[in-house]
Amino acid sequence: MAPLATLQKIELSKWSPEQRQQAAAVGLASGWLTAMGFIGKHYGEAAVGGYLAACAQGYAARLKAEGVATPLELARRIAEHDLNVVGSKIEVRGDASQAEVTCYECGVGGAAAKVAQSCGVDPAAMGCADAEGGQKNAAVGWLRAVADAFGFSCEGRGLPPSGYQVTFKA
Repeated sequence: MAPLATLQKIELSKWSPEQRQQAAAVGLASGWLTAMGFIGKHYGEAAVGGYLAACAQGYAARLKAEGVATPLELARRIAEHDLNVVGSKIEVRGDASQAEVTCYECGVGGAAAKVAQSCGVDPAAMGCADAEGGQKNAAVGWLRAVADAFGFSCEGRGLPPSGYQVTFKA
């Protein structure tokens, strides 16, 4: 084996913002799918719900500590994260008492469907997409749990191909 000092140095490529967003979305989706699959297989669906509720409580506690207090602040924080970190196509409308998040293309939802397919798993069976390819309330269920932790109501639905729409109300 040659000493490391004699080996050729390899140049690393710098990723574009879009490549970083795609990598973040795949990483988040892979982690969620792995955790949900493992917990469901070994501990049952009730444990999956308990895990999601605990994650939502922790996320909400962090946002509250950062000063998020209204439906609009919550919607904005979620949308800004999803836009900037995972490249979602998303918008927010509202005021202090209610806010609507419309995600036309969810970076994590789209990545989850691709990750599931690459593993030979039907995305619809994993809760990532419905039979028509739309988000099957995975994001909506998560956002309801976060809203509950804030004491807000949350109504929502999936939007094909990988989006969702939710309304938070105080």
